Amino acid sequence: MDETWGSRQIASASLEEIAAEQSEFYPPKWHRDNLGDNGLNVWEGEGARLSGLYLLNRPERVVVQDFFTQVVELLPWLSAEHWLQGVDAMEAIRQLYEKYFVLQLVIQAEIDAFITENFDGRPTFAVHVRNMDKGREDPNVLLENADMLPVLDAQLAQNPDLRLFLLTDSETVVAQYAARYGDRVFSTDCARTDGIVPLTWKDSESRYRLGVEVIKDTYIAAACDNFIGYGGSSVACMVACLKVPSDWRQH
Repeated sequence: MDETWGSRQIASASLEEIAAEQSEFYPPKWHRDNLGDNGLNVWEGEGARLSGLYLLNRPERVVVQDFFTQVVELLPWLSAEHWLQGVDAMEAIRQLYEKYFVLQLVIQAEIDAFITENFDGRPTFAVHVRNMDKGREDPNVLLENADMLPVLDAQLAQNPDLRLFLLTDSETVVAQYAARYGDRVFSTDCARTDGIVPLTWKDSESRYRLGVEVIKDTYIAAACDNFIGYGGSSVACMVACLKVPSDWRQH
C-alpha cells in the first residue's frame, strides 16, 4: 500500500519498476540504467547543481532531484495564501523546523538533562568557535574566531555573572577559553580534534554519535540568552534559526 504524508501519497514503486516502465527522465544525465547511481554529476558536469526550481512542471515522467534547493529560492514562488508568505528566509527556516522537526526522545532528554544540570540561573552566552581546519574553505576563519574575543570581553565586563557555553570541535579552543575565562566556561563532553584534520575525517566508533553531539550543542546554544559564532558554519546558522530574534537577550 502507498504511504500517506500529509495530503501527498508516496508511491510504493521501486527504482527497478520505474526504470522498466518509463523512458523519459529529467535532467538528461539520468536514464533507466543509472537511476541507482550515487554522486552522478552532483557538483560538476551536465545537470550538476540543479536547483529544484528547474524540476517544477516538467513534462517528463521521471524527475530526479539530487541537489538541495534553498529556502530563499522557494519563498518567491509561494502563493499569497501560503502560511510562510511574506517572511524572510531565517524566519521561514525557524518556522519550518518548529512545525516539522522533532528530536528523538532520547536526544531531547540528553539536552534537557544538560540544561537542568548546568544552567544555574545566571545569564548564559553561547559561543561557537570553528576549528582551524575550516581554513581550507574560508581563509578568514581564524580572524573571525579572534574577532569574537573582544566582544566577549566587553560583555563580561558589563556582566560579571555571565557564563559562556562553548561549542567547538577543537580541543585547543577549549584550552584557550578555559585559560582566558576560567570557570565561566562550560561545554558538553563530546569528541573534538587536536589539529587541522577535521573531526569528520577521523575514525569514530559511532558516526551517529558525532551527529547527536552536534545536535545537542546546537539546541543547548539556542537555549542560552545570547549567541555569537562563526557565520560561515551551518551550526551557527542553525542556532540563529532555532530561536525567535526577539527572544535573544540584549546585554
